[in-house]
Amino acid sequence: MRQKLDVLWLLHHGLKQAAVCQITGVSRKTVDRYLTLWEAGGLEAVYENKHYHPTSALETHREKLKAEFQAHPPRTVAEAASRILDAEQARLRPEQTAGPYGFAGSMESPLPAN
Repeated sequence: MRQKLDVLWLLHHGLKQAAVCQITGVSRKTVDRYLTLWEAGGLEAVYENKHYHPTSALETHREKLKAEFQAHPPRTVAEAASRILDAEQARLRPEQTAGPYGFAGSMESPLPAN
């Protein structure tokens, strides 16, 4: 984000694209892309973050866990983690949970038999 703003600020103050590239260390193509963003949508387009932001599978349990932890605070981080894991496994089907070797649904060793 800072890099985009620096590039646009330098361009705004009259520097040529070649100089902006040298100062900021970005390519000419990147400078063109930032300028196109600015021209298309102003600061809102520049600030827009199009990166993928995954949400936690536990998001659906947030309020329930929060209420439970407020009513019965865990004594340790390990206890909190265990309770969160229990809540997550309660919503999963057995084939979705990790077996003893860390593979979902697998009860067999991943190692070949001798």
